[in-house]
Amino acid sequence: MTGGGNIDGNGANDLNNFNNINANVKNFDILHPSKKEPWRLRYSVLEGPEIGVFVRGKLEGTNEIILPDYWQDLVHHDSVSVILTPIGSPCLYYVKEYSSSKIVIGGDFETIKLFYTVFAERKDVDRLIVEYIQSRSKE
Repeated sequence: MTGGGNIDGNGANDLNNFNNINANVKNFDILHPSKKEPWRLRYSVLEGPEIGVFVRGKLEGTNEIILPDYWQDLVHHDSVSVILTPIGSPCLYYVKEYSSSKIVIGGDFETIKLFYTVFAERKDVDRLIVEYIQSRSKE
């Protein structure tokens, strides 16, 4: 479709097998799970200068974050970043070791209890070109 307009799947159709979808805003919009009709819930996509993925969770009683088995084939090893948030009281945590299968947490703690988020850039697709000169079409 060119020149504007809408594609309305009415909540019952899928868009499949596109190499790229470019948009000014990317949302999902669903029936509100708590308030029900007529309320809706709209979330938007987190955006940044990379094609990124993340895993997150809670760590308790162990100092190892086990990454999904596909992680080594999905992300650039050198693009990983980790956020650690203590639960219950302040604590010093840090990434002691990192491999493609796990992240070992070090720090000053007797027992470990934290939330984590691990971000990385996908390597199965070309890296995002963030700044570029728009090509002009021939008229």
